[in-house]
Amino acid sequence: MAVAGSAMHAMTANKFEKYCETIRDVLWDDSKCLAAIQQSCQVLDHVLGGTYDRDKAKESTIQTQAVAIITADGASAGGHN
Repeated sequence: MAVAGSAMHAMTANKFEKYCETIRDVLWDDSKCLAAIQQSCQVLDHVLGGTYDRDKAKESTIQTQAVAIITADGASAGGHN
């Protein structure tokens, strides 16, 4: 979500290939990949609130919370998610 946005198209759609290319390009660039992993860790830290036990990780609201954080960060940084 942080790399290519939260709107993932169906695997049969032409836009899905572009979505995958965006992720691939980040993963193949060491500095972009590190930044994406660090951002993802920060989002998880924020969503989980420092509680990393199994019960917390299974909560159904984690994705919704992560999208809200990523969207807010993108809006505040002028990004496009």
